[in-house]
Amino acid sequence: MLNISFPKNPILKVWIFWIIFKCTLKISYELNYTGSLEDQTTDIIYGIFLPWFCGGIWSSFNLISYSAIAINIYIVLVILQTIPRLMFQSKVWVWILFSLAMYTVWIEPWLSLATQASETIDAKTISTVVSFSLDYIVGFFLPTVNLIVSFIWLFSTYLITQLLGEKY
Repeated sequence: MLNISFPKNPILKVWIFWIIFKCTLKISYELNYTGSLEDQTTDIIYGIFLPWFCGGIWSSFNLISYSAIAINIYIVLVILQTIPRLMFQSKVWVWILFSLAMYTVWIEPWLSLATQASETIDAKTISTVVSFSLDYIVGFFLPTVNLIVSFIWLFSTYLITQLLGEKY
């Protein structure tokens, strides 16, 4: 029988609910995505802002996105079931999530910029041109936002790993 209990630490409680929210948001978005022009516009807007808040979960590469979702779910299950022998492993997975978030914030906009630039040359669709322009603006003109977000991710990752080491 599963023994599920929430941690006593309020920061860990909020973090668990945030994980549940962002995983649910991404999964529901994927299930409801139809590929229409409206969905593509929403995808562009989500793709710019949500990586700052959701990290690797909102990567445009499915392997990274689904891996981040699986890691988040694993960490939540380890915390809720209070499995002490897996707690160290969870700390490592939290740092891996940090790495995926930094990839999504810093590297992925440039990769999608290069990919969409070649697509723009081949087929000039409105959504590709708009997406290309917005990725360029975000990737080139907003590095200070990326720095601030990166610092917040680093601080919160360090804090969470410290809290996972304590008894809650």
